[in-house]
Amino acid sequence: MRTALESISRLPEHARDEVSRALADGRTWRHIAKICEGHGLKGVQAQNVTNFRQSKTFKQWQAKQDRMAVIRSEQAESRDIFDAAIADGMNPADAACLLASRKILAAIEGIDMEVIHGVAEEDPRIYIEVIKAATALSKALKPDKAQPVRADAAKPTPTGGAMSKEEQARKMKEFFGAA
Repeated sequence: MRTALESISRLPEHARDEVSRALADGRTWRHIAKICEGHGLKGVQAQNVTNFRQSKTFKQWQAKQDRMAVIRSEQAESRDIFDAAIADGMNPADAACLLASRKILAAIEGIDMEVIHGVAEEDPRIYIEVIKAATALSKALKPDKAQPVRADAAKPTPTGGAMSKEEQARKMKEFFGAA
């Protein structure tokens, strides 16, 4: 039998998810104590719930929920754009390319040019590789047979969170094989 001395964080994942949902929904500590009791953790007090709410486990759960909400939102937006493109007479392959180009554009817009310049100062070959990659991408996305697209379908989608300059620099160095 578990006691309140053991952390709510040690409950099985499904139980922690239930507790976390209850916290996110604004339920009382007494309600959460009943959930814990149903999972074998007896004697939960308000301080135990407060400790769990402030824990890394709960913060990670919240961050995962936030990421999932962004993904669901982007999926719904993409589906709406795809359906609108099809309704406007675009074939499914072109509609899928439209969505892909929007994602690429959003990713490119998230790159901080200062990072590219800083990394290129360290290794000028990276700058050349970036130019080559951008040129190849530009050629691949050239709209030779593209059908007209509604203005709202051409805007970029949000990326769900930008990388720091340091993370961008590290990823660029990894991608282009710099030390």
